[in-house]
Amino acid sequence: MLNSVEIVDLKRRLEVSDLAMARIVEDLIRILVQRGSMKYSDLSDESRIKLKEREEMRGELRKLLKQAKG
Repeated sequence: MLNSVEIVDLKRRLEVSDLAMARIVEDLIRILVQRGSMKYSDLSDESRIKLKEREEMRGELRKLLKQAKG
């Protein structure tokens, strides 16, 4: 039987993995749209808004990282 420390650790690891999975899903949606397998309009308004916000944030992060390097 798992002890509470192991349970907490597994939950934390799953939360970290959830963040990575969100990026994978974003990338998958972008690929499916680019290939014509789906349209952004297939998603709910809330989903499209959230994807757009995250895409903009990721773009800002790329710019900042590029500035920090150069």
